[in-house]
Amino acid sequence: MSSVEKSVSGEYGTPEEIITILQHFRDTLMELFLSVGIDPSATRASARELGLSKDIFWRVARITLVEDILTYSSQIPPRKSVERVIRAIEKKGVSPEPVNKVRQAMQNFERMVIKSSSDRDTFEIMLQGLSSNNITRRQEGIRKQAFLANSSIWGVQAQTAFKAFFMIPSENETDLIDLANLSGLLELRRLRQVAWPIYQRKIYDDKGIAYMQTTETIEDIPETAGGMPIIPGFCSKPLPKIRWRSNETGRYYEIEPDLIGNAGAVTCVFGGIARHSASRYRDESNLRGGLIFELFTPVEFVMVDLFIHRDLPFTMPPEVSLFDRLSCPRGYNPDMDEKRQLPHSNEVVSLGSGTTGCSTHRIPGYLNMLDKVTSKLGYASEEFSAFRFSMNFPPIPSAVIMRFDLLEPPNTVSSLKSLNTLRHSS
Repeated sequence: MSSVEKSVSGEYGTPEEIITILQHFRDTLMELFLSVGIDPSATRASARELGLSKDIFWRVARITLVEDILTYSSQIPPRKSVERVIRAIEKKGVSPEPVNKVRQAMQNFERMVIKSSSDRDTFEIMLQGLSSNNITRRQEGIRKQAFLANSSIWGVQAQTAFKAFFMIPSENETDLIDLANLSGLLELRRLRQVAWPIYQRKIYDDKGIAYMQTTETIEDIPETAGGMPIIPGFCSKPLPKIRWRSNETGRYYEIEPDLIGNAGAVTCVFGGIARHSASRYRDESNLRGGLIFELFTPVEFVMVDLFIHRDLPFTMPPEVSLFDRLSCPRGYNPDMDEKRQLPHSNEVVSLGSGTTGCSTHRIPGYLNMLDKVTSKLGYASEEFSAFRFSMNFPPIPSAVIMRFDLLEPPNTVSSLKSLNTLRHSS
């Protein structure tokens, strides 16, 4: 039994079965064109020769020209278009064999669509998930629809969510690093009078065990009423009404119910520094470092920056993954996260040295925010290398994680426990 016949008799539950059917359809169509000397790439000339409009011919022929068929799921032609091309070719006296192959391949494809996903729209979404290049106009449009739906369901939305991580050597501790973060939600609007979580801080080891650690605020203000690490100069006025709670592993902040719509829109910017919080060296239990930004608010745009000091020779740029937080608990889940990755192909962009190239119209005053953090850390901005990940209408709930390999340990390593995963989320 051929691989195509096996796929036809199957339930189409694996990528291999689906790809086999798609490739077979493309191959039989190409064979049909070649049997009458038709060049699918010569759209105008071939359409004229067959007596078809160029739009009809191109709708069918383009599928034969792609390298990665999964990337062009929306270009798979409907049956009526295929039949118009077949009938035009039949008029040229082609033998029945290649014609019958195309019709059978089209029938196999339609059967697969029904059995695997019920309709073409759902099938195209499924194909995007199989493709290594899945960030398409269609997928972004679907994420935008999800943003609007989530805004309605949860009664809240924001223009921008951002996180900036900073990594510097720990003073007097050559094995350790300090980790700082800047975090914000811009133009957060409540569509109903609801409370909403906006910030929390935790640190995990490679086994996903969280522990509480003292942090410094970026702004030189006393930690009163729960130690709210807000940076007032970059928040909306009057300051948002925020309440807090804490337990043995973390502290959580949420915005209180208030005016709805634009009348109650607020901007919240937080920041903190965790000293001596992670090892720069690997050991048996900790091989990689990770910086996680969890997303639970419907936002139009998310941006995650990493600023790493030049004295920390980690291999860069970081690897970025997007993890599911719908079926996984919040936090770091080493046994589950790798199995719950969400597809994305957004690239990490190098922004060079310093903060000059990091300005963005999405966040007013962003360079001033960065300068405040680097000044608090005691370093010039030129001493940092910068990297950025961004996405329109990110899925929620999810977690963006930037990962990198820890350094090989020197001959003598500190006996302190090697902790490498810091997570702040909003």
